[in-house]
Formats: sequence, structure tokens, C-alpha cells
Amino acid sequence: MTRVIWSRRALDDLDAIEAYIAKDNATAARRLVAKIVHRTKRIELFPESGGFVEEDESHRYRQVLHGNFRVIYRYEAAANTAFVISVIHAARLLDPDTL
Repeated sequence: MTRVIWSRRALDDLDAIEAYIAKDNATAARRLVAKIVHRTKRIELFPESGGFVEEDESHRYRQVLHGNFRVIYRYEAAANTAFVISVIHAARLLDPDTL
């Protein structure tokens, strides 16, 4: 099983998503964040199943989608570890230099 490590930035992204949605519905906000986290469980079993991030020409970063959100990660096969880098809304443009 692949180890999945969440970066501080990715955790902050989840906190921001939850805070924004909680303004209208705290229960829905918690539920969405839980579903996003659960979606990344597939990375543990199939770390190369996520599609490549289009903005990253090096094909170093992958993503899994949940609804309108992209969970961006980097898989290091030698270490059998996936690093979750960021969680962003799919409508936002991603600057590859921030990865």
C-alpha cells in the first residue's frame, strides 16, 4: 500500500474550502471535506491512477477529482509515497510554478 502524506498547504486548502462553505452550511462543508479526503484513498492502492495535471508539462504531478475539486499529488515510486500538494477548485487556473 502506498503511503499518502498531506502537505501543510493541502491541509490549509481543505481548511479554506471548509470555512468558505461553512458560511452557508457547516454540515455540508464537513461532509465535502470528508469526501475529498476519502477520494484520495484510491491513491493508496493505485497511486498512478490519477491523471496528469495538464498545466505540468513534466508529468511529475497527478490529480484525482472530486466534484469541482482537484487533489494534486506527486507520486514517488522509489519511496512508495504520494505527496498531496494542493486541493484547488477546478475552475481556478493552476500556476505550475507553485507546485
